[in-house]
Amino acid sequence: MSSAVLLWDLQAVSDGRFTLGLGSQVKGHNQRRFSFPQSQPAPRMREYVQSVRATWDCWAADVPLYYQCEHYQFSLMTPNFPLDLLKRPLQKNQIAAVGPGMKKVAAEECDGVMLHPFCAEKYLLGRIFRNIHSEVDRSGKKRAEFEISGGGFVAAGENQQDVDAIFKWVRRRVGVLWIYSILLTGARSP
Repeated sequence: MSSAVLLWDLQAVSDGRFTLGLGSQVKGHNQRRFSFPQSQPAPRMREYVQSVRATWDCWAADVPLYYQCEHYQFSLMTPNFPLDLLKRPLQKNQIAAVGPGMKKVAAEECDGVMLHPFCAEKYLLGRIFRNIHSEVDRSGKKRAEFEISGGGFVAAGENQQDVDAIFKWVRRRVGVLWIYSILLTGARSP
């Protein structure tokens, strides 16, 4: 609920340009860094996105708030929300997705997906795009309205010494991510 309030305000002050980006994080971070119970990330993320949208719908359409699922339950809205009517479209949302379950949630519940910055072109074009497009088509959305974004690593600086230092950090980071992906998936090459 507190996220929905904050996001509503961000959409208003950004003049309708705000996009919510969410990610599930990995078990170690969830439990030891955020003190958050681990559960299946895709079903929990689906509920989170749905519950935020249910709250926004309550305010935008002046309908009662009622969202009941396994992880999130909302059924009470005080009359002092929303503070200001949103005069723009509701916020867009995207989730970070690596596995097929989270990509399916993104296609069915979100306006876009944020891909991991570390993946090979062959995998991106051959598997990820094909699977996401298939899920988007199944959900009844238009591909042109579904944003697929991904990152990468950039080494920049004011001088060559700065660039070299950042490049070393990026190389180390990529190595850690690659080793982690091997441990999780048994992958051998990009």
